[in-house]
Amino acid sequence: MTGGVRGRGYWFVPMVFGLATLGSVGFYQERNPCPAGQSSCSYRLDQFATALLHAGLTPMSSGSHQAAGIYWLAVIPATFALVVVFYVLRGGSRPVGRLVSALGMGPVLLAALVMLGYDEPGTGSLLPADFVVRGLVGVVVLGLTMLVLGLVEHDKTVVVLAAGAVGVAFLACLYDIENVTGNIANSPTAPNVIAPGLYFLLAALVLGLPDLVGWVGRSSRGKDAPRPAPGGP
Repeated sequence: MTGGVRGRGYWFVPMVFGLATLGSVGFYQERNPCPAGQSSCSYRLDQFATALLHAGLTPMSSGSHQAAGIYWLAVIPATFALVVVFYVLRGGSRPVGRLVSALGMGPVLLAALVMLGYDEPGTGSLLPADFVVRGLVGVVVLGLTMLVLGLVEHDKTVVVLAAGAVGVAFLACLYDIENVTGNIANSPTAPNVIAPGLYFLLAALVLGLPDLVGWVGRSSRGKDAPRPAPGGP
């Protein structure tokens, strides 16, 4: 069913993913972890913070702690739940169980990444260092979740848009987009967060066009419908 996702509310998925991604920008600002007045110092991260680093959920830049990782741990399951509730309330013929199984990949993959970080204390991340150093693996999880959803729904448009989202997320993990855009929001990583966030919102716009066109058409027909004359039956 190549039209199964378009025009039936699936714009909501990339919209929520895009807002969740853009909402993380503040957690990627450079912070000085040292006491006031000291430009350098030594500090240790606890096992939980180290696991988040190994999972690629927290940037390895100076002064970063587990704030970004905690954000992704909270937001990814929350977006999953929000999307499921949206489609349950929206109704329609889409099997909710299939939707849950597709979107549930995000929280499961997230939990697996953190557990892998715990399983290898002191040995570094099992993922390539260049991939986890910017702490944006959470964005990759969102892109992969959307891709699985498109495959489950057999919708080519969603699959193509989701593949693009995964590609942009991988680019954000591996390349300093600041080299092109310059420093934004006092953070060299901010452009890497903003780029996939804007892509998700663009994908939402593309998927939402049929709904928007249908709504405009229904509104126009409603305005053009003849009205009964005053005093008529």
